[in-house]
Amino acid sequence: MVSEDVAALLNFPGGGRATSITAVITGGAGRSVPVRFRFAGVPDVEIDSEWVVVGGRAEVRLLALRDILPHFEVRTLNMNLYFSRK
Repeated sequence: MVSEDVAALLNFPGGGRATSITAVITGGAGRSVPVRFRFAGVPDVEIDSEWVVVGGRAEVRLLALRDILPHFEVRTLNMNLYFSRK
């Protein structure tokens, strides 16, 4: 989920499927858009996903674990969270 200002910075497409979102930091109407992304440290893995763009907040950037777990294993060490390729 990203806010409209972040979506513009990332050149997300306009339009999309209208959706409703309820989250801890925001809620209300949004739009769902298809996105392909990759992590800087693992540039050869591209992940297809749908992201929700919400208005009314600035600088919102949230990534769901459901989009990461099929491609990466999650490990912790002390208070740090690490992602490694499966």
